[in-house]
Amino acid sequence: MAKVIFGNHSSVIVPRQDRDSIRKFYCDVLGGKITKAEDERDFLRLGEDFYFGFLYGDVPDESEFLRTARSVWLEIKSDNVEEMTQKILDFGVRKLEMRALSAWRILIGQPSFHSMTR
Repeated sequence: MAKVIFGNHSSVIVPRQDRDSIRKFYCDVLGGKITKAEDERDFLRLGEDFYFGFLYGDVPDESEFLRTARSVWLEIKSDNVEEMTQKILDFGVRKLEMRALSAWRILIGQPSFHSMTR
């Protein structure tokens, strides 16, 4: 059977009006760098080799957006979990506790889906 692994690129369609908040969260809070900015999309690098594309579109209603397959969840790793968790929570992202593989993990939803409604 063929093996599959996840690569180092991801992209998501997000509401156009959230562009500034997305940039602030991924660059200012998580330390990402914008590698390419265009009218309809941004490409950011997180860490040394993870690239994220944000494609900006017209999403009619944020609550409807949350119920679509367009939402994405990320697991974020840090060398200082407490400090990074506080920094993310201070930005306004909602914290969710979820049980996974007999260990508690903190999953943080993409800010365009949660922190934009502060």
